[in-house]
Amino acid sequence: MTSKGLDYNGDVSITISGKTCQRWDSQHPHRHTFFRLQEQAHLNKNYCRNPSYYSDLWCYTTDRNTRWEWCNVPVCECRDTPKGEAYIGKISRTVNGRQCVRWDSVNISKHEYFNNSDFTEKLSDHENYCRNPDQRQSPWCFTEPSGGFWDYCNIPFCKRNDTECVNSPKGLDYFGTENKTVDKEECQRWDSMEPHQHNFSVGFMGLSASEHENYCRNPNDDTMPWCFTVNSRVRFQYCKIPECKKSNDCKTTETGSEYRGKQNSTSEGILCQRWDRTTPHQPDPRISFPGATLAAQENFCRNPNKFKSAPWCYTVDPNVRWQTCGIPLCFNGKKAY
Repeated sequence: MTSKGLDYNGDVSITISGKTCQRWDSQHPHRHTFFRLQEQAHLNKNYCRNPSYYSDLWCYTTDRNTRWEWCNVPVCECRDTPKGEAYIGKISRTVNGRQCVRWDSVNISKHEYFNNSDFTEKLSDHENYCRNPDQRQSPWCFTEPSGGFWDYCNIPFCKRNDTECVNSPKGLDYFGTENKTVDKEECQRWDSMEPHQHNFSVGFMGLSASEHENYCRNPNDDTMPWCFTVNSRVRFQYCKIPECKKSNDCKTTETGSEYRGKQNSTSEGILCQRWDRTTPHQPDPRISFPGATLAAQENFCRNPNKFKSAPWCYTVDPNVRWQTCGIPLCFNGKKAY
């Protein structure tokens, strides 16, 4: 599991206090509008999930006096993106075996590359664990309190069902296991110099060459993933990696003003009021959708005129005028989970 658990598809179904989770395709004892999970009941059952983009996994409970609770699901020791910016595990040694020092023991103010306030304000929470707060090649850490020395960490990639595709035209983010070229030539291992000599033996993407095994990769910003081949007469060939399926049910910016997906419930599971209705809440008259009517937006989460910091809606609850919606950020054009 990573960061907020958006990629979690495990079967933990007990909350942090020991309560049993309610099935997502059930409306008892608690009603909700997470139809995405309800439609895939065979996969989600009563397992802990994070459909609202909260800070962690949760579920509705079977206790009618407790609507929902957090779940206690351990963090996976892996990264789900090439840079591993969401990694929050406990690996604390570098690729060269050096011990990481605590983040709060280093004079961070000397380093201009730290502009991540969420990270620098909670340095003690990260202890001496490998992190990537500044969009480097992969998770890393300081190896001396002076802050003058640092090194990358060896964080393995998470095994996921959607890694066998590319999210970008060049496939720079590909870390699947395809090891055959377009002509079905078998790939040469990256840590091998036979039959072809090359300069990628040290590794790339923060991993050693041996960890890339003989999988297709794009370590040099070529046009697409490729590999050296075991055929001495064919030095290298490109690989045919399919493109990942796209989805518009995510936002491409933090404010989500461009979001036109169909989520129609808030982060707390309250159903949204239609934009062309005046009950139970009278909408702000300044709200508009250029080139479209209010009715066309139905009751979907939106951020018209960038009124809020994220997509939101008026709710059907008379006591709750509006709430933001848990719209996930897109990851290179697709959902982040």
